[in-house]
Amino acid sequence: SQNVIAEIPGREPRLPALLLTAHHDTQCGNPGADDNASGVAIMIDVARKLQKAFTPRRPVVFVAFSGEEAGLLGSRHFVANPPAPYSTQSLFAMLNMDSVGRLEGRTLQVFGSESAYEWPFMAQGIGFTIGVTSQFPAQSVAGSDHVAFLEAGIPALHLFSGLHTDYHRPSDTPDKLDLAGMSDIALWVEEAIVYLAMRDQ
Repeated sequence: SQNVIAEIPGREPRLPALLLTAHHDTQCGNPGADDNASGVAIMIDVARKLQKAFTPRRPVVFVAFSGEEAGLLGSRHFVANPPAPYSTQSLFAMLNMDSVGRLEGRTLQVFGSESAYEWPFMAQGIGFTIGVTSQFPAQSVAGSDHVAFLEAGIPALHLFSGLHTDYHRPSDTPDKLDLAGMSDIALWVEEAIVYLAMRDQ
């Protein structure tokens, strides 16, 4: 399969690009509603809203990665071979969503917050504004696409709604998704993208 890429051009196209990402592959034979149709759905929803009413300073690039379940193949290829006109050095930061469909009143988990000084303050500020609290687990998650960016020195966050017994099983079905929670996460992500797309550092 292939990575799927779209962009909202920035007013200042020479500024490094901001990325919002999710992987579109799933474990063979699994519906993959949470892992990771939930992330792709939120990415598409945020992109649709922003392109109608938002002109960012920097380009905002949306990527649905392939090959995440096979060892981050799509994201590692993207980081090593960004599409023109971008280079690895011209990527500003990325937000990754993987398994964000089961919030169910819990705290949004934000991994990778140590990769930029500003991340925790941004996350806490957004949570205060929209009422979605977040926590920053000390351990890192080595199995999602944000890792490919961290390895290249690019600040990256990974959003995760929490563990459940349907992970990588045929029981990961759409009827179990927390749609209200996904809407809350979409609002969190939209606020984050607007903030990051307009700032210099």
